[in-house]
Amino acid sequence: MTAVTRGVLLTTALVAVAFVAGAFAEDAANWVGTLKSHRSVERFDMSVGVTAGQAARRAVQFEEVREVYAVPSHYGKLVSVNGDAKTAVLWFTDDAGILRNVRLDDTSERMYEVRMHETSRLEVDARER
Repeated sequence: MTAVTRGVLLTTALVAVAFVAGAFAEDAANWVGTLKSHRSVERFDMSVGVTAGQAARRAVQFEEVREVYAVPSHYGKLVSVNGDAKTAVLWFTDDAGILRNVRLDDTSERMYEVRMHETSRLEVDARER
């Protein structure tokens, strides 16, 4: 492999890494307290309603596809949910009484699952700007 070929390969690799890092940073700017993790497909059988004779109807299989989001465990316990047709805001409080929010977009169009994920090395800079 010549020096020119190595240089071209290295330059191409650096451009690819910069592109991926830029896309990641762009998405990171939109995160508010939660990170998209994966999709979860839930299948279950459930009887809904009764027949004319008041007997339970035969169970039907349902399938739900949910987007799973991770919330940092140091946010604490969920204390409130508010929002509108497009966005839900989940409010958490920790042991010190600090409130933190998480925003979920398009809640009328998509189904979500929110999971608490263990955090470590928490550092907080609470100085005034």
